[in-house]
Amino acid sequence: MLTGQGDLDEADLKAASNRSTLVRVLRNLISVADLERDDLGILRYLDAILALQPESAVDRWIRAVRLYRVEEFRRAAVDLDWLIEKQPEGVNLEPIRDMRKIIRKQIGS
Repeated sequence: MLTGQGDLDEADLKAASNRSTLVRVLRNLISVADLERDDLGILRYLDAILALQPESAVDRWIRAVRLYRVEEFRRAAVDLDWLIEKQPEGVNLEPIRDMRKIIRKQIGS
């Protein structure tokens, strides 16, 4: 653990896995795409992250919001339904259910 004294232990020197490195790169690309207001680019990167980490509730919520913004309501509903079904720990389901109700009115399901 870094102590601020320049001391390192073995855990600090352990190499990151290929998967975690790739996810980190994708998150950096999301930041760039966000600065460029590239919603479709963000969605591509989120799709890739969720292919690597399918249980990531935060990424599913972010993707649902981005899908809603580009009017891909059916795809957004899939992520919202996943979140409602899985009820991940620490996730406030109220805004998720609210968004799902709005989408249900728009697409009729």
